[in-house]
Amino acid sequence: MTARRSLCVRNQRFYVSDLLGVIVVAVSLMLSGCQSAKAPTADRSQPVVGGTIPALLAQGRNDQARKLAQQTVETVRAQRGRDSLEEARALEIVALTQEAGGDLTGAIVTLRRSLEIVNRKAPESVRHADALTALAQRLQKQGGHKEAVTHLKRAESLYQQQRKSDTVEASEARRALAESLMVHGRFSDAEGRFRRLLESGTLGKKSRPALMNGLGAALQGQGKLSAAEKLFKQAISEATTARALAPGQTNLASLYLNQGRPHAAVPLFRHALKTQREQATSGAQQQRALGEAYNNLGAALSATGDLDEAQTALNRALVTLQGSDRTAALNNLAALKQKRGDDVSAQQLYHQALELLKRRWSDDSPTLIPALNNLGTALERQGKRAEAERTFKQALSIADRHLSRTHPLRADILGNLAWSEAGRGDGKAALRHMRQAVEIARQRLARLGLSDLRTRSGSTPMRRFHPLFSAYLALLQRVEAPESESVTAIQLAHITETAAVASRMAARYAAGDPALAALTRQHQDQLATLQQLDDALADGTLTDAERRTLKQQLTTLHRTLDRTESALTRRFPRYAELAQPLPLSQKQAQALLAPDEALVLLFSGEEEGYVTTITRRSAKTYSVPWRAERVNRTVDRLREALVPQATLLPFPFKEAHALYRAWLQPFLSRSPDVRRLLVVPHGGLGKIPLSLLITEDPGASKPAHTQAPWLIRTHALSYLPSASVLSGLRRYAKDSSAPKAFLGIGNPVLNPSKHSRFRTLSQPGESTKRLLELAPLPETADELSAIAKILGEGKLLLQQEATEKSVRQERLDRYRILSFATHAVKPNELDGVDEAGLILTPDGTDGMLTTGEIARLRLDADMVMLSACNTAAAEGGIGAEVFSGLAKAFLHAGGRSTLVSFWPVLSEPTVELTTGMLRHLARHPKAGRAQAHRQAVLEMIANQNNAHPTIWAPFALVGEGGG
Repeated sequence: MTARRSLCVRNQRFYVSDLLGVIVVAVSLMLSGCQSAKAPTADRSQPVVGGTIPALLAQGRNDQARKLAQQTVETVRAQRGRDSLEEARALEIVALTQEAGGDLTGAIVTLRRSLEIVNRKAPESVRHADALTALAQRLQKQGGHKEAVTHLKRAESLYQQQRKSDTVEASEARRALAESLMVHGRFSDAEGRFRRLLESGTLGKKSRPALMNGLGAALQGQGKLSAAEKLFKQAISEATTARALAPGQTNLASLYLNQGRPHAAVPLFRHALKTQREQATSGAQQQRALGEAYNNLGAALSATGDLDEAQTALNRALVTLQGSDRTAALNNLAALKQKRGDDVSAQQLYHQALELLKRRWSDDSPTLIPALNNLGTALERQGKRAEAERTFKQALSIADRHLSRTHPLRADILGNLAWSEAGRGDGKAALRHMRQAVEIARQRLARLGLSDLRTRSGSTPMRRFHPLFSAYLALLQRVEAPESESVTAIQLAHITETAAVASRMAARYAAGDPALAALTRQHQDQLATLQQLDDALADGTLTDAERRTLKQQLTTLHRTLDRTESALTRRFPRYAELAQPLPLSQKQAQALLAPDEALVLLFSGEEEGYVTTITRRSAKTYSVPWRAERVNRTVDRLREALVPQATLLPFPFKEAHALYRAWLQPFLSRSPDVRRLLVVPHGGLGKIPLSLLITEDPGASKPAHTQAPWLIRTHALSYLPSASVLSGLRRYAKDSSAPKAFLGIGNPVLNPSKHSRFRTLSQPGESTKRLLELAPLPETADELSAIAKILGEGKLLLQQEATEKSVRQERLDRYRILSFATHAVKPNELDGVDEAGLILTPDGTDGMLTTGEIARLRLDADMVMLSACNTAAAEGGIGAEVFSGLAKAFLHAGGRSTLVSFWPVLSEPTVELTTGMLRHLARHPKAGRAQAHRQAVLEMIANQNNAHPTIWAPFALVGEGGG
């Protein structure tokens, strides 16, 4: 199955719609673990051929079976005359033998003839429904899902009319219809059918894995990823044969791949391919399944960067697949060629994919839109701008006729068209079309940003528009536009799921009304329906009447949403401002800043980077001639030198200064009054604390760590997921009103025979059963006790009390400061655990407080201190956002700021840093938490034993919003 997605893959400035190359193939593979579709049911009163033909087919004697079936047709004609129902039944048996012999086209022709007879002799009957289903199932195998949908809808209606909806035959029709609906993005419709099939059990126990895969794919298509993953895993566990196992593995791997976890996907795809190879025959269906398995593996390998093996697999897919089944592989191979800079080959491949689609659909079908968009990007990359613009305009014309005005695909095309126009020097037209594209994104985010919705692939709606906003930012640097527009553009490029979560956290401070919560839930449900209707409009199988109905439903839904949003505004006027992660204006941002503060927004793009700096008096955006690849390479070099070891590694001062010189010096060199930086990082720049950058050229010498010009010597730094979070934190999230000062949780009961200086696991992939084998951290008890003494009061949950149960039972919203001093794990660091977490004393639970569990806590804390390792790590794989793990969870739970770590921390220096920070905060509360952190660090740097940045630099403050 080619899942229908609106996501786009960035290619330089262009948005390549990967709708043709998405990897989930549930429809074609999920049934491979079940019996083949049954032979059409005979006129139930009189079997024609008994068991002879099935027996011959079972023995592989296809020619003899076909001859016998044809003789049966002739006999029936002689006895009953032409065009009898008995002849129709005999023709269906002939079709079965043709299909078994590999002649699927001949079988379809024969089934059409059978259907004509039944339509005349027994219209509106169960027999008619059986014949429609038989033809539709074979059409599906040839990729003829558009016609199959028509026949299966009619069959479903007939079974209902005849009150036969619970029969095996009706269930087979319902399953087939669900499969074809998913091919065209009708996931919500398919979900209901799969659920009924599972609940009824009509198709038997052996069908359950296939139906679970189908339901999982339908849920994934609606962005319900957690539920989909559970179903895929359950399908794998219930599979009893290798053939039944492969679809679940394929679907689970596809989910991982679309979540940006290709390394987890590749082994599953390899196993599925192995199964298909072992079972492959010359039959068209088996060859198709084999080709799709090659395509899946190729796409996953391409995502891991293994382009040579990926190309081999994709080429095998193209050799194996036939007709329109080749479009996904063509699209994936074209994208791979673009990665390698072979734009000519990419153009040819995209063109082939487009031509295949044109043969299958009309020239005006919305199914062509992503293919035209992809072809346009390949033409643009070759400098064929006139041809590219014609292609984009053709795609836009189809989109305008078939899709809603705010459909994401329209934004993709308009953005690509704008960049092409800019390339030929028409800045005015480029800016006009780019603004139209951005306006679509604004409107989508104004609503979708309020929800927890995800796209089918697992990306958030916010992340889906990143390529567009990046191109917008680049365009503004090349044409005449007001500076305030660049301020908006870079904030749009920063909008992430983390920002949305943090904004909802700020809204919750000011809300608290159960009725408002119910209204918000209603609003999110309406948004989910909006996304489903938009997806449905891109379905090429819709009739004009169905499309008009959907557009009418969209119009009505938009009116309903307007009323709901008006109600939200009346009940809580600040709700939209707080909960939507939309940009601050330049004036709004400036009003939130103190005279010595600057808001610094960094963006690391594929071709170049951008920095926007905002102070009370000015705003400026400048470009940085560093590709994202260079940023990542430099950051990785720094991180390699910061890994804690018995002997600390030499620090790369030159690289640290190069980053500073390129990204911050242009601003700080002309801003002597700025002493506090509120940084919104992006990409690789979010993988290190900027406090360790070097502000002066070290030259050939390597300064002593105690004397080095670290950025933290001159500036206090704190971090924000987005600029919009600052508004909520400073204007609405006032200081905590909690009555108690401090709660500390730490020193969990672990293996006393072990000792470690690090608060992390020894190696990835350890089992949760090994939590008890982790080294204890007795010094954390001293750390927490010292903090309690500094603050004058506090409660400690140590050793046997440091459990999940104790944390949940505690009134956490009664404490202004919380500290967790323990081991931490990153996502997937433990087998079977894909969330980050904090290790506690096992008490009958798994002994770990995960991000999902943390987000459900209720806090009213000025600060949460995560005195553990890697707590700033992004959640998930490639493409995960900065601060999207534990920091996000505590923001969501109600922590105004969170102290997080970027790498494994040493226990003893961590005690010194945290206690020092709180000591300064107690002495000078108005100075702020970032300044307290800075002072504690400077004290550590002054001590030669602690001056290496591995020791003092791992911690950073996220989310500080006030004094």
